[in-house]
Amino acid sequence: MHNLVIVIPSYNEDNLLDVVKKLNQYNILIIDDGSKIKVKKILINTPRIKILRNVENKGYEYSLIKGFKFAVNRSKYILTMDADGEHLHSNIIKFYNYAKKNKIDLLIGSRSRLNRLSEKILSILFLKKFDIKDPLSGFKIYNSKELKKIIKTKKFDNAFLVDLIKIFFEKGLKVKNYNIKSSKKNHRKSSFPNLKTSFKILTLIKYIKYF
Repeated sequence: MHNLVIVIPSYNEDNLLDVVKKLNQYNILIIDDGSKIKVKKILINTPRIKILRNVENKGYEYSLIKGFKFAVNRSKYILTMDADGEHLHSNIIKFYNYAKKNKIDLLIGSRSRLNRLSEKILSILFLKKFDIKDPLSGFKIYNSKELKKIIKTKKFDNAFLVDLIKIFFEKGLKVKNYNIKSSKKNHRKSSFPNLKTSFKILTLIKYIKYF
């Protein structure tokens, strides 16, 4: 599928190989976030699988943004998913086709369960203000053309990934929810450093002023 690149950030993720094996029909961009496990030793860097590596651990958000900047000129759509196996590959085709058919600029996969209290709180706020159920979902698809325009703005430089949702709305772009199934086997927290993740989530308290 030439119109789609799947961007997957990974930090010491044991499940990465299993995840990638199920994506053999797609173009994949792996952002190895300074893992102790060398991703290039377990994955072959081919035209279908591109691997970018952070020299040191930079965090989930930094890795995804790096992936956006690389992929935005290489496909019409960018789909993000996590490396831990929570997101099922069976969601991808339906998710992509729905976004394409309905000309959606940002489609957000709404998980059947939320893992953290902070996710549940932010979900309540975004549902009330923007009708978005799961703003912190790692399973999203972006219209590359519109994302590229946003990347060039000053707002993007200091934006948290959730800020992108607000920016898409401010620009009058089409943002929608899409219910997805999550793996029942995966109940653990993200392998990305909890301190960095927790700090970033705490900064989202700023969204209270919008409600």
